Amino acid sequence: MFGIGSAGHKFDLSLDVSVSLSICYLTKLHESLTISFNQTMNELDNLLSAMKINDEDSVVSIRLKHLRRVQGDSCQPDYERLQSDKLASMLIPSEINVDEGGQQALKCTGNENCLYNSASLVLCGDEHLSTSLRILTACELFSTGQLYTDHPALETVIKNPEFMSRNLNDARAMIFPTAEISSENETNVRNVALSTCTDRAWSGLIHIMALATVLQRPISYVYPEVNMGIRPLFNNLFYPVSSNEVNEGHIEIMYIMWSRDGNFDTRDGVCLNQIILYHS
Repeated sequence: MFGIGSAGHKFDLSLDVSVSLSICYLTKLHESLTISFNQTMNELDNLLSAMKINDEDSVVSIRLKHLRRVQGDSCQPDYERLQSDKLASMLIPSEINVDEGGQQALKCTGNENCLYNSASLVLCGDEHLSTSLRILTACELFSTGQLYTDHPALETVIKNPEFMSRNLNDARAMIFPTAEISSENETNVRNVALSTCTDRAWSGLIHIMALATVLQRPISYVYPEVNMGIRPLFNNLFYPVSSNEVNEGHIEIMYIMWSRDGNFDTRDGVCLNQIILYHS
């Protein structure tokens, strides 16, 4: 498309129009994403407030909203376009045959939302469902916390002498990542449910257990060959609490791997990319 300039010269208007439309689209997209992010953050605050006063109706309402969102946005991801993680690939345990199985470690954002970022990548190929998965996990722990106080994985802790040789509070903190650790697991689960309502709050083993139930899908948690005393607990397959077995012909296992973000630097301030999507 051409126009006539003031001096009688022709010039291309289509480029200007296209650029203007692109800028307008990107501006609207940014505004939409900003509004969506702010609304989601508000819902985390609302969920926390509802939990503190035991407003179960509000918790259920928020849960159903985000459950519908996750179900509606889930699709088959194109794993080929996702970024691989070289460091995580080096840490894949030797008992997993990478050459025959075609397993690949894929990168997720290391911002303390790593568990939910990884699960979102599995469900839809990007991380936009991350906060909804955090909300659903918090709701699960709040509403059915008793199921997790008696979770079989906790029996593993009790029966593992190497694990329990550590400081007991350190052991509990790996499972219940909250500032307030109690000797009562029921209290710990409630505290974790509340702390999960904070964006970028770190996730522990209890969140893996709850997320498996939220998704009604087993999660295979792949742990590198380090810290052998605790590895049997973390390198494990976690089922939904409502299911005792997996019909592998119908239910696909979600693989998630524990790793670092970019390097082995353990100094303060270095981001720990707790979890990385593990895809076969």
